[in-house]
Amino acid sequence: MAAAFPVRVISPERVLFEGDAEMVACRTQVGEIAFLANHVPLVGALDVCKVRIVPAEGGSESAFAVKGGFVEVRSNQVVILVDVAVPVDEVDAELLDQARSEATGGQEGGDEPAPASGDRDAKWAKLVEELVRS
Repeated sequence: MAAAFPVRVISPERVLFEGDAEMVACRTQVGEIAFLANHVPLVGALDVCKVRIVPAEGGSESAFAVKGGFVEVRSNQVVILVDVAVPVDEVDAELLDQARSEATGGQEGGDEPAPASGDRDAKWAKLVEELVRS
């Protein structure tokens, strides 16, 4: 069993996760990264990604679809501050419809992201679609 460390995932609305973990995996804007106990200090900007948390005491993995934010590792703890996050088991067709609408700028039947929506909304729609299909 790997050493445990405290992890918190916080959105503007609520604390989504608070507990001890053996590993946290996510994607920053410069690439994939995983954190184990005693990781060096780090602050990174999160990309649109799935954040995975492997709990310390067994049990099932927690996963969240994240639409950006920041990750900080300091004093053997990980804090993830997110703009938008949805537990993976709550991702559904309704969220997919909303994500697609945001990515296309609300244009009916649009497959291409609206220029003003940027790459982030398109990535979010793609992540939500992948999670709905899995």
